[in-house]
Amino acid sequence: MRAQRGFTLLELLVAIMIFAIMSAMAYSALRQALDTREYADKQAQRLAELQKAMTILSRDIEQSISRPVRDPYSAELPAMQGGGLSSSLLELTRTGWRNPAAFTRSNLQRVSYQLSENKLLRHSYAQLDRAFESVPEETPLLSGVKSVSVRFLNVDNQWLQYWPPAGDEDKMRWQLPKALELVVELEDWGSLKRILRVVGS
Repeated sequence: MRAQRGFTLLELLVAIMIFAIMSAMAYSALRQALDTREYADKQAQRLAELQKAMTILSRDIEQSISRPVRDPYSAELPAMQGGGLSSSLLELTRTGWRNPAAFTRSNLQRVSYQLSENKLLRHSYAQLDRAFESVPEETPLLSGVKSVSVRFLNVDNQWLQYWPPAGDEDKMRWQLPKALELVVELEDWGSLKRILRVVGS
């Protein structure tokens, strides 16, 4: 019987080298595919975060209503205010506050927006006219925010940097702008601009 011939050392080395090259190519392709998927997932999450924030902002602005409120010192605050010396980017009274549990409360809600530590925050109050013990509910809406600016369109179709405009204080407290221009500058996606109509104006 003929003796079985085995692999030589050289043949084994060549086979191992070919396997190593193919493994390296396969790993590189797999790593690239995983990195691409991870990047796509992060961008999708970022887009979902941005869309949710803009939806909430748009809903609050479009449902704003002409209803001034009182602060803890009983001073009357305008139905909407922002820009100028205001501590908030935007503060307003909105309608349409859903009440599925049928609590004994108004369907109106006071909300405000602030930028803190590169995060856009939404504050909402359980009562319209606030007492000293009133504490707002804080909801982070958007991260990675460099800046936010708001402009207000008045009845003469002029853009103003603050609201309410100068004039009769009693009248201006109740007045709403026709629209708002919102510019949000993000760390990753740059500047985004939205113009939102105020339905209750």
